[in-house]
Amino acid sequence: YRRLPPSLQKSEGVAYDITSHAVKDAALCEAREASAQQAADKGSKTRKLEVAMREKGVEQLARDERRALRRASYRRYDDAFGRGYSIVDGRDYGGGGARPPPAQQPAPLSLWQSLRACGGGGGEGGARPATVRCGGFS
Repeated sequence: YRRLPPSLQKSEGVAYDITSHAVKDAALCEAREASAQQAADKGSKTRKLEVAMREKGVEQLARDERRALRRASYRRYDDAFGRGYSIVDGRDYGGGGARPPPAQQPAPLSLWQSLRACGGGGGEGGARPATVRCGGFS
């Protein structure tokens, strides 16, 4: 028995009789059950962590979608400030008493500009602007 490999020394067939379910080695049987329970507990921790991470990811995705929908377009002020004067009070935006136009979002990069900003198009590549996400299609 001691000359057998460990996989056979601690196998199920040595712990109890498979056909009659009579326990042959109670200590080995308890050790196998404890090992199985430990593996199940470890798995439950992992599952709980995965569920928490998935929920957090769903919340972040919903938040990002809300932010994207609420973000002001770069074209929002084109009509209002494109003519050069205020239609409400007639003041010129380029003159001395002009009010500056409100802050705007920058125009989105074209496909070619975003590829070059990520370093894929040669030319000016290198450091990319903070608004460009490189690393996949998302």
